[in-house]
Amino acid sequence: MATPVDTSLYAAVTLGDIVGRLDSVMAEEGGRLLFAVESGSRAWGFASPDSDWDIRFVHAGPIEDHLGLFDRRDVIERPVDRYGIDLSGWELRKALRLLLSSNPALLEWLQSPIVYHDDGQFRPAVLELFRRYASRRALAHHYRSITRQHVQRDAAGSEVKLKRYFYIVRAVAALDWVVSGNGDLPPMNLAELVSGRPLPLAARRDFDELLAMKTGLPELGTGPRRPALDAYVARVLADADLATVDDRADSRADFARAADRLYRELLGLRSLPVRAEQRGSDMSQTITTGAMALVEQAEREIETVPVDEAIGLVGAADVVLVDLRDPRELERDGRVPGAFHCPRGMLEFWIDPASPYHKPVFQEDKRFVFFCGGGMRSALAAKTAQDMGLKPVAHVAGGFSAWKAAGGPVDTTPKT
Repeated sequence: MATPVDTSLYAAVTLGDIVGRLDSVMAEEGGRLLFAVESGSRAWGFASPDSDWDIRFVHAGPIEDHLGLFDRRDVIERPVDRYGIDLSGWELRKALRLLLSSNPALLEWLQSPIVYHDDGQFRPAVLELFRRYASRRALAHHYRSITRQHVQRDAAGSEVKLKRYFYIVRAVAALDWVVSGNGDLPPMNLAELVSGRPLPLAARRDFDELLAMKTGLPELGTGPRRPALDAYVARVLADADLATVDDRADSRADFARAADRLYRELLGLRSLPVRAEQRGSDMSQTITTGAMALVEQAEREIETVPVDEAIGLVGAADVVLVDLRDPRELERDGRVPGAFHCPRGMLEFWIDPASPYHKPVFQEDKRFVFFCGGGMRSALAAKTAQDMGLKPVAHVAGGFSAWKAAGGPVDTTPKT
């Protein structure tokens, strides 16, 4: 039986306590803190008296970590302590790669109204890149998937846990915001988010009543369904046409270049010489189509699955998750449970039934969802597989990096 958690100390935590914890962690890990914010119910605006402290941050590791041969761990985590302080942060390179996949969690961190540290450079620069380049369609896929998951899991009976309504409303209002088409990014604060959407009067009354109850009580408990809120959720899900949402596909090459420039600036690497393949001047070959252009073309022709939706496919009998990563990546970073491993270099040969290397799994009547480390190899692979006649196929936005960041299951057991 689990030991009850004493939350009486949570309310006594001060700004100095949190800053002190962050300073201590950075002293242990090395590197430089770029920004740190509150995430979760306190930043969303519906904290209760016993809410814990969800501190999220981005840091730049020591410069030698970026110049060495081997990758270093790109996540810092500390378990929840007796004061309810939960610390988790991403290294700069990881954060910027997730930026390129329009990661919703990073967007929320950037917009948090509760800031514990800000170096004045990273946060405004990344938020501006998000506003300019991020795929609104990827955000819409994420929020639709989250809404569906919460509805199916938390709002199925006549009596529901009332707290779960906040997670449902937050996701569906963000979906509503994104598909409205004005291009603005949805705010993190729930009250601000809801105020920006045309909720029916009865649904708004239900929301305001629940919010007043939540902020004054440690636990809302269960209660009857709220039909007005349910109707709003159902309408937004039914009306959301994600195919019409701006994908910003034409700007992805510019997006990648801007993120790379920012990465170099934040590490103080602007004085390093640019590689020949980046200059494109003293080369004997004229490359007419770049790698990013190929990725963008592939993504226009294949289905892209948001990572939250992909996580829900684990164990599905009619789906094969195909891991394209290098064996060394699997050993270093872990595996997705149940995924079929197909190194990218063998894909065409394993698919082709006339090849001596053919794998029978590719003859099964299933949906094939490809993923790699960051979502680029998988886009090209899914396009190739589709061109070869394999169907239906899709690839996972953001790849394994986004999978881990979203809390997807990972098997780190060494393969024997």
